[in-house]
Amino acid sequence: MSRRITLISLSEKKELKKIENLINIIEEKTCKVPYGIDDEKREEIDNLPYHFTIFATKKENQEKILKIAKTINVSEIQLKIEDIKIKEASQESYCLYLSIEENQEIKAL
Repeated sequence: MSRRITLISLSEKKELKKIENLINIIEEKTCKVPYGIDDEKREEIDNLPYHFTIFATKKENQEKILKIAKTINVSEIQLKIEDIKIKEASQESYCLYLSIEENQEIKAL
């Protein structure tokens, strides 16, 4: 598998703590590292904050991504979750999808 760059969004510490408290209700180990990255040790190498993944691309696209990222100028964006679904992903895994209401800020981004 090739190395990759993933664009994520982060939340404020207060919101991250709320998410963490809810996730801690689950007795099984959870992990934010995607499948395909050292699948046998995902929980051990997990150092990601809780986040929303926006996209992922090959590491080879690093220069293009950095050029684009330097032009992004976004103020705070409000999101409204319309629906929640669990969908099958690769390698017998599943992803939780939050359907976000469209708005002008997201379209502009």
